[in-house]
Amino acid sequence: YEEFFLRQFFGQQYEVYAQK
Repeated sequence: YEEFFLRQFFGQQYEVYAQK
């Protein structure tokens, strides 16, 4: 998968999920 797609799909929530 591509982070760019996930970042747009999840938005700010993705950043929090990535930190985990």
